[in-house]
Amino acid sequence: MKDWELIYSYSRDDAMRDGVLRDVTYLAKQYGFRLNTAITETLWHIVGGDEEEIKDLLVDLWIRIKQTDGKVSMLIYDYKIGKRTVKIRSEVGPGDDAYPVLTIGTPHDF
Repeated sequence: MKDWELIYSYSRDDAMRDGVLRDVTYLAKQYGFRLNTAITETLWHIVGGDEEEIKDLLVDLWIRIKQTDGKVSMLIYDYKIGKRTVKIRSEVGPGDDAYPVLTIGTPHDF
């Protein structure tokens, strides 16, 4: 097997520092989420950075997860923000340290 030289890497932490992901773990934990949780920059702008709207989104997601008995790692669903309906994708995957993390955004963000 050849040794390959790493040319470039971009981590979740890098995305947080760059604003591509926004850490909302502090809010998610209030609603029962145990994983580090982030929303994408796109979704952040759709909700206008409004903490109350993010809380509503998290509650809605929590209910949807409970309806699946927690047996899925990805959900795609329609979510109403004001008069606008937005397609949301939430996904659990490995973080930088391989522990599971939750990312919430639009399907185009993934």
